[in-house]
Amino acid sequence: MRWKRSSGFGIFSRFRTGDRAAGVGLDSCLDDPSLIFYRGRYFVMLYATGANSAILKEMAMLISSKIVDPSPPPKEISLFPKDGLRPESIQYFPEGLLGHGFLGRGFQASYTDQAHLFLAIFRSLKDAAGALKTYRTTISKTGKIIPGIPSTFGPDAWKGEDPIKDSSSSCKGALSPRRRRV
Repeated sequence: MRWKRSSGFGIFSRFRTGDRAAGVGLDSCLDDPSLIFYRGRYFVMLYATGANSAILKEMAMLISSKIVDPSPPPKEISLFPKDGLRPESIQYFPEGLLGHGFLGRGFQASYTDQAHLFLAIFRSLKDAAGALKTYRTTISKTGKIIPGIPSTFGPDAWKGEDPIKDSSSSCKGALSPRRRRV
């Protein structure tokens, strides 16, 4: 398996349980009796038999200093609008974004207004347009398409609700297969 730049963040994002940062690596989470962090493509999890955050942090700082990987956080994180974003909610999925194989890999995040936003990554504009069409068909069968979206999203954009895991949750958003270089 070839490790990608997003690997460390991806694993970290799925294990993170809150926003109690420990100041280690590129991002970290301290949740006694554990501390997790990532640096570049590496993910580190420390677990103690008793709660001692000072020792966990000291060990994490030592380990982090030994990791020689200058890779920055994934650039895609910066594409999420900041207004209302819960930063600790950003997650990376190497495949099956939103539980759909056709969406492939990507990121998702939650906002304070209970909205969810996702960013799917494709090799080409054609692949993105095909996935958007498939997703629209899926939503029209399992959720609902909502009329009226801002014209700034483009002519192929649409808005819908996608049931997530239970009937009380929904994913809302306007989608468009626009090309954007990261």
